[in-house]
Amino acid sequence: MLNLKNELSLLLRQNLHQRIQQINAALGDLHESMTNETKSSVGDKHETARAKMQFEQQKLQEQLHQVQQQLAQFNRLANEPSANQVAAGSLVQTSQGYFYLTISFGNILVVNTNVMVVSLQSPIGQQLRGKQVNQHITFNNITYQILNIV
Repeated sequence: MLNLKNELSLLLRQNLHQRIQQINAALGDLHESMTNETKSSVGDKHETARAKMQFEQQKLQEQLHQVQQQLAQFNRLANEPSANQVAAGSLVQTSQGYFYLTISFGNILVVNTNVMVVSLQSPIGQQLRGKQVNQHITFNNITYQILNIV
């Protein structure tokens, strides 16, 4: 299970870095479009187009900031030492599947295993927090037995 956690951490980092690169590329394209728009347009149409581009640029910068924060948070939590109870950074194997308690990311397939990547603040993360192997939780009318924690 430790190998699964290492593979999962690597895949999540790669995914977050890829998102950062995609947003930076979109920002670069937008900047180039804004520069070209400035050279070729005059009047109200130009102002409207430029305002739309500035709005899009602001949205992309906010997305970039959010992904950078996610990456920083993930890097802090992924390196947390294993414990005998569920805590931030834990990979939890349950009778219903795997949960990785780091950042809110969603479902990810790694080493032919589906893992739900959730934050400790999520509803299921709060239920799992502090639990130990062989303990149970009930979430959305489904009972989960904790089988292993890494």
